[in-house]
Amino acid sequence: MLSAGCRGDMQISNSVRQAELLSQLPATSSLSFCLGGEEDWREKIKQQIDDELDRRVRDALETPPLERLRRRQLQTRAKA
Repeated sequence: MLSAGCRGDMQISNSVRQAELLSQLPATSSLSFCLGGEEDWREKIKQQIDDELDRRVRDALETPPLERLRRRQLQTRAKA
């Protein structure tokens, strides 16, 4: 079971990822034309976000806490 702090971190991380995915979309209305309509592209984006969230949750549940901590530290060092 995840602690409240871990769940909060994952929620923030997921929100950041969702914002990243949405920011990568073109800002034109041609997107809806390319994907077959406004509702279709919204559903596809929602499905992509849900798939990414599911993948990250599975990874988090399968990875021991110390390994997650080490990975997070390596990622922080790589960004700096």
